[in-house]
Amino acid sequence: MEKVTLFFCDISGTFDCGTFFKINYKELNRFISNLKLIMKYYGTDKIIFSFVTTEDFNSAMLMDKDLRLYIDKDIYIGKHFYKKGNEVVNKAHNIFEYIQQLEKEYIVNQNIYYADDCELYHYLLEELNNYFQSQYIIHSIIPKKMV
Repeated sequence: MEKVTLFFCDISGTFDCGTFFKINYKELNRFISNLKLIMKYYGTDKIIFSFVTTEDFNSAMLMDKDLRLYIDKDIYIGKHFYKKGNEVVNKAHNIFEYIQQLEKEYIVNQNIYYADDCELYHYLLEELNNYFQSQYIIHSIIPKKMV
């Protein structure tokens, strides 16, 4: 089985740096380079990257399309979680359910990355991680606001 590192990322204010879905391609290339460094650091076969957002399907797919232009075989685009109609997105719960699915196919690195500009979601993810007495180490990335 392949060994993977998981990276979950919010879109608005995080992946788009607060530009409302406009991508800075220089920053995108830098981000992808950083993903590869994470993969190399842990000696994993690939990174599985997923958006976890309260935005809608179209917003997630717009960012997905831009990202796919710059990635290669080392970065796999995983399942995205987004708002579907009136359904509430439970970011922490969605992440843990997805991890459990991936554990059936991969050796999941215990170091999991989560980037979101909302600190509350980081807290909820940590609480869920503690509740399940998980072996995972959540690396929270909270981007600074652009000026």
